[in-house]
Parts: sequence; C-alpha cells; structure tokens
Amino acid sequence: MSERCSPTKALNILRPAFKVVVAAADKLTQATHAGLNVYVNGQKVHPGFLPHILVVGECQPDGEWIARVTSTVKIGGIGPSDQCEFETEQVKALLPQPELERPWPTVSGSVNYTPPAILAPKQEAEPRNLKRRKRRRKPKPSEFEKAKPPEPPPPPTRDPRGEDKPRGKGSRTHEAIRQIAAEEWSDGYEHVETLDIIDRVSPELQKRGIRVPHRSTFERALGRRKR
Repeated sequence: MSERCSPTKALNILRPAFKVVVAAADKLTQATHAGLNVYVNGQKVHPGFLPHILVVGECQPDGEWIARVTSTVKIGGIGPSDQCEFETEQVKALLPQPELERPWPTVSGSVNYTPPAILAPKQEAEPRNLKRRKRRRKPKPSEFEKAKPPEPPPPPTRDPRGEDKPRGKGSRTHEAIRQIAAEEWSDGYEHVETLDIIDRVSPELQKRGIRVPHRSTFERALGRRKR
C-alpha cells in the first residue's frame, strides 16, 4: 500500500516550488483532473468523477494555510466531513524536475569536428508579397443624408417589472478585491502578477469575513478575464 497524505500536507510539498499557495492548489486540481489518485474515506475515487474535484487553499486566522478538497457536484459530492487523501509519491512527482545539462561531444584522433550550425546554414525567409490591396473609398453621403437629423439613442433596457435595469459594478467580493489591491499597491496594481495579488489579498478577505474565491473570480474582479 502506497503512503498517503492529507490535502494540506500535499499543498506543503508543492508550496516551496510554486511559492504562491494558490498556484500549488491549482497544480493539485489540474493533476487531479488528469488522473491523480484521490481517496475519500479510504475509498479510491472513480476516474470519471476526478474532473469534478477542486483543491482550494484557505488562510486561517493565525496565518497558516490549509488545503480543502471539494467538488462541483452538490448531490453526492465531497462534503466537509469527508476525509480526503493523495498518494505522496504522485504529489512529489508534480514538483518541477531540474533540467539536465547535455554533455559536449568528444572527438578522438585526428577527426575534424564541425559544429552542426555550420553544416546547416540558416535559411532566409521568403520575401512576402509586397503588393498592397487598394482600399475602397467610402461613398460620400448625399445631400438628403446630410440634411437627415441624427437618430435618437435607443431607450434603456427594462426588466419585466418595468424598471430600468442598472448596470452592475460587480459583487461584494469583486469590490473588496479591487479595494484591497488598491490599498496594497497605491501606485496601481496593473503591473502586478495575478498570483501575487491573490497571495496578498486573500488574508485581508478572511479578516473581513469574505470567503477566498477561486482564481477566476480574482481575474474577473481585476478585469483580466472575460465574463
């Protein structure tokens, strides 16, 4: 029987290599979808259910991080009371492997060695077609079109109750993410990586009683992902 570990221990195995806790949790989720073995209450999860499993990192009030396994299936899914485990060796295999250096070729005797770069000259790219397409000129408006008054703007969208439908500015979580990020980076956070923002903002969300959302929610709140 292979050695197993809890989700928090699996997160701590990957955390030094991925630096950011959310990145390590995402790596576990991706590996689970790809076939990483997961055990719930001692029973191995069926491969068909693995794509529905999510690994989420949560920051505790004392500053410690834990990992929690959940699922996108509400009925018959994984609950808070279920005990989940991973195989330790499979988790360690997710760590980045160091790239091995290639040995230099050795030449013995009086054989003249010619580098491959000299044997295979660089091929020049074929010249692109320099012909330009003629642009079609837009026809000038007639005197009738010039004298025609501009069309009024369309009426605002209304909901079934007959009230004007306001444009939302995002949920409470989105506003809190943007507000905390603006406090952390007063000169603007557009140049900051998403994972760094998640690592700094997540503890503040916990202090405000807001549950730390998935990475995609951060990206939507920061305007880095289409809805």
